[in-house]
Amino acid sequence: TTPPVISNIVVSSVTGNSAVITWTTNESANGTVQYGTNTSYGLTKGHSNYIKSHSITLTNLNSGATYHFKVSSSDSSGNAAQSSDYTFTTTQENYPLSISNVQILDYNFNPATSIHAGGQINIKVNVQNNGQSSLNPMQIVEVLDGSTPIFIGTVKANINSGENSEITVGFVMPTSAVTGHQYTVKVFNWNHWLSQGSSQNGWQAYSSQYQTSFNVA
Repeated sequence: TTPPVISNIVVSSVTGNSAVITWTTNESANGTVQYGTNTSYGLTKGHSNYIKSHSITLTNLNSGATYHFKVSSSDSSGNAAQSSDYTFTTTQENYPLSISNVQILDYNFNPATSIHAGGQINIKVNVQNNGQSSLNPMQIVEVLDGSTPIFIGTVKANINSGENSEITVGFVMPTSAVTGHQYTVKVFNWNHWLSQGSSQNGWQAYSSQYQTSFNVA
């Protein structure tokens, strides 16, 4: 009937897109971190091991952003404890690639005034190379229903130093799309040339990202 006692909450190894949250409990317990850019949190990461020293690495964070978080732990009997709110700020990374002017277009490539289930939409993205070398980044365009991806598209384009490139990815909204429901669009840049970020399959983690949303009419 007695919940674990949470103590020694520490934020460490903060970069432009990741941070490590550690804490201890006075008895063996699992651990969860709720986090986000406000006290509504919205994101969760945890482990199911019953241990006393807990460590959770948060990834895919925005550069130069302040995050709120709280930790919680439950013992094997289901007794739960939760911390108060804490904050940390990721470092500001000056990446050579930047994303701007993400547009949601209809099938005729005009600004979409309404989007319907089963309809074709196009996502147009402007990518600027502010670096000193030509880059060949992969653009990743993701459409999500809440946290569930319903579409992922990729495009590669060579961009000379000081120039920008416009890329367009098209897809068809599912016929099951709900009227009035909001969908999120996330755009990422990945490029092997970059030294920042954690590597995955030989590519460096996203150098920049952009997020917007649209509603189904």
